[in-house]
Amino acid sequence: MKQEREQNGELIRRKRMEVEQLNMDISTMQNKLPADGISELCPQQRANKLSHLFDEYIRERTLTNWKFYIFSLIVKSWLASYNDDVMTSSRQMMHSTIFKWVEQKCSLPILRNDVLTSLCNLSKSTSILTDPSILPQQVLMAVQEQPTD
Repeated sequence: MKQEREQNGELIRRKRMEVEQLNMDISTMQNKLPADGISELCPQQRANKLSHLFDEYIRERTLTNWKFYIFSLIVKSWLASYNDDVMTSSRQMMHSTIFKWVEQKCSLPILRNDVLTSLCNLSKSTSILTDPSILPQQVLMAVQEQPTD
């Protein structure tokens, strides 16, 4: 019985060491996970979700005021670069990457070019140059035709 008790004690000691090692492994893995959840793990899912939320917001606002759509065309070009460049793993990281993004992507020459490109695309896809009176209907049709999830 004494020998059996010693064997059981040794088994218990090994199992406790295994549990400690597993707890350390779990802790290590948890520390590697991003603070804000899955968004840093799956950037494409994050981009898709952001784009979907943006499109829904634009649809709602445009149905209230069709002119909002024109503004959205300008802003939409910034959405992908914002999503790619701004990190949300911590407040400090988000703060620093937002300021870096603003410095790099929001200078006046870049903004001018983005606005001009967006307005050129609007003039190609609508009748704003030939018959501006039907632009409101075209804009409303465009947001109503967008698929919703």
